Amino acid sequence: MDFEKRFGQIQRNAITCEFGGQQENGLTHFGGQPDVPEGFEWPWFTFQDGREKQEFSVPLAFLAQFDCAELAAYDSAHELPDHGVLSFFYDLDEQFWGFDPQDKGCARVYWFEDSTALQPSDFPEELKEYCRLPRLNITLGQMKNIPDYEEYAGQHNIDFEHGFYDEYEKEKVLYGYETPENSSKLLGYADVIQGDMTWECTRVANGIYCGGGPLKGEAAKKSEALNGQESEWKLLFQMDSFMAGSFELIFGDSGRIYFYIRQQDLENRNFDKAWLILQCY
Repeated sequence: MDFEKRFGQIQRNAITCEFGGQQENGLTHFGGQPDVPEGFEWPWFTFQDGREKQEFSVPLAFLAQFDCAELAAYDSAHELPDHGVLSFFYDLDEQFWGFDPQDKGCARVYWFEDSTALQPSDFPEELKEYCRLPRLNITLGQMKNIPDYEEYAGQHNIDFEHGFYDEYEKEKVLYGYETPENSSKLLGYADVIQGDMTWECTRVANGIYCGGGPLKGEAAKKSEALNGQESEWKLLFQMDSFMAGSFELIFGDSGRIYFYIRQQDLENRNFDKAWLILQCY
């Protein structure tokens, strides 16, 4: 394989995000109070506790927001809106993994189109203290990105072969696509920990539970009918576990969360249809 040529064909632009340092002004920031329009209702997630057979409802934690006008300078493919504010919320208390269709609502993405009409929102009284994240600066950057081997092989129907995997990863580093030690970003490809997530997004979005090992019976038949739809999904936002001074944010066992979205939903600005997956080591 001509790796240089192939990498050039599949590479995507990614907007890198580095969190740290106090930030007083500007719409782009990690944590703190989200800027929302008048009448905004803070998102809550209602779920069933399988052990206690009880229903619980919890407010989501606010993770980060981005000034889309600022992102435009780094969005060379013009995939994101060039105005407004993009905001991300997640249930940091329970930290659902996203392999169950019932996890829908454990994370939310909002696009507030008119940034001039936004005001800081107070936290719900029920939001736990450790879910009220400190306001930190976000330093943006830009990089070219190619998929990890698992995602590449999954979307190109390539059986896993250690020899080709080793060669792919070696050439990936050689051509400057090595994954940074801490990797948070918008767009590009996910830095996977436990395998390709586009397969999982396709199944869970169609009502298939993916947390119980190999699919069987009707679930397996339904899954097979979905083959080929994985390429419709792409990474919207990846947030890594990180430390900034005395603050530490950990997902699972030093993992990452990933917001995925279908290409058509991204183009139509249907950010409420994004799906979250958590992976860890």
